[in-house]
Amino acid sequence: MQISKIILYYNTVKYLRFVQTFGRVFSTLKKRYLSSSVSKVHLDNKQYKLCYKVSFIQQDPWNCREHINENRFTFLSIEKTFPHEKIDWSSEDMPLLWRFYLHYFNYLHLLKENERVQLCKDWIKANGPGKTVGWHSYPLSLRIVNWCKAQMNDPEINSSIFSQADYLYKNIESYHPGNHILENARALVFAGLYFEKEERARKWFKTGMRILEKELRLQVLDDGGYFERSTMYHALMFECVLDIMNILPDDLTKINNFFYDIASKMSIFLRSMTHPDKKIALFNDSTFETALPTDELLKYYFNLTKLPVRQKNAFPDAGYYIFNDSNMYMTIDAGPIGPDFLPAHAHADIFSYELSLYSKRIIVDSGVYEYQAGEMRDYVRSTRAHNTVTVDDKSQAECWGSFRVARRYPPGSIVFDHGDNYWYFKGRFDGYDSLIGDKISHKRTIISEPRNKSLLVEDIISGFGNHKVKSYIHFHPDIKFQFVDNLIILNYDNKKIKLLVENGAFHFEKGWYCPRFGEKIPNNVLVMTAESLPAQLSYLISY
Repeated sequence: MQISKIILYYNTVKYLRFVQTFGRVFSTLKKRYLSSSVSKVHLDNKQYKLCYKVSFIQQDPWNCREHINENRFTFLSIEKTFPHEKIDWSSEDMPLLWRFYLHYFNYLHLLKENERVQLCKDWIKANGPGKTVGWHSYPLSLRIVNWCKAQMNDPEINSSIFSQADYLYKNIESYHPGNHILENARALVFAGLYFEKEERARKWFKTGMRILEKELRLQVLDDGGYFERSTMYHALMFECVLDIMNILPDDLTKINNFFYDIASKMSIFLRSMTHPDKKIALFNDSTFETALPTDELLKYYFNLTKLPVRQKNAFPDAGYYIFNDSNMYMTIDAGPIGPDFLPAHAHADIFSYELSLYSKRIIVDSGVYEYQAGEMRDYVRSTRAHNTVTVDDKSQAECWGSFRVARRYPPGSIVFDHGDNYWYFKGRFDGYDSLIGDKISHKRTIISEPRNKSLLVEDIISGFGNHKVKSYIHFHPDIKFQFVDNLIILNYDNKKIKLLVENGAFHFEKGWYCPRFGEKIPNNVLVMTAESLPAQLSYLISY
């Protein structure tokens, strides 16, 4: 192995907790030698029921009943039809995440009850206990929840749910101390309440609740943001919290109050991080459609709590700051890339932002194309795929593989303020000095004057020597533009936005906009440049 690769591994592994390294190895050995058998139980044809306060909300935006009944499935913008009326549940020719989606059964609610029963029994027949990808703890967790919600009350299906829950209980993903373990816990609570007449199920419930209480205190920050700093995963975990609130017995007053407090904070963050088009900001690993829409989640929250949802402009723990008025919405990413021990969904995007004007996205985050390691995964996680600054074409953090990060550095000196007619943000990133040297430091200032309908973005890169500095601005694919000298005029829906390059040379490049998994749309990227330090790059947006 090359020395550089060893250093990369070292700078990645040194942040991990013991349970993440040892736990993964132990889990593999445990499944192979200790937990390969799945408990079977005779349930005596009992009727099992999941009590809930309001209707669950469920979605699968890619499939419909007719297609599923034709064994035709679409996930990640990839469609597959299974021939001969037989679903290949292994589907080894498809990406792993696509196969996970097939086993989630998020689409189950689209079917009539007899069709649900038939499809679930087909899965049971084709997926021997513990044998296929469907028994991986993550898809296993989502499937348990979806099958419990469906309440099919078929003896064979109930027996399978029981066996799946018992297997999950023995194979909790303690080595995935993020959204995975929360999904494991939700499934154990669902199965525990669904089978509450059974003694073993009460153990699942207690374990699931213990994990949720412990992990939510860690994973939901004081300002309500989700600690992995992905807006999409925030929405997914918000749904997880709401689902638990929906099924918890009313007599558990203390724990119900805990979940109400968590949900209240998360609701404020989600609403605040949603653009006027009602879609989430695409920071870090975020796409549209994977999580439920903000409006539906907030309606679910209101139905459970009868409480309105407020908005805020500053989330200092998560590191997001928002400018907004009737014409403009801007959200700035100025936090660490995520928890040091879990940067799996992190992008190198410090001081990047998204901008909507007149309810239309103008400047965008590049989103996510896929999770498989490769050129597109590297691109969307890189600094050049975001609306911020690179030096010598280096990213702010060493993102590599599918989910790994080696060296990473937080921003600092954050200042955020606003008044009747101004919004002000300032921050500093010194990581380039560690990555490159020459005392390189990046300071970004953003000032908005809503009365004048103007927005100034100024970057000062200090240090010394000849270094190539680039500031990237990614435009939504619908934006058309023309330019005269250093004035760029952006056109959309008969509106004109002016972008004046005040300092720096500039040119245009092609980039990729990936608002959904498996979808990449060419877009235009303005790149402002300087060749030596110190350097100043700035631009003024008038709308």
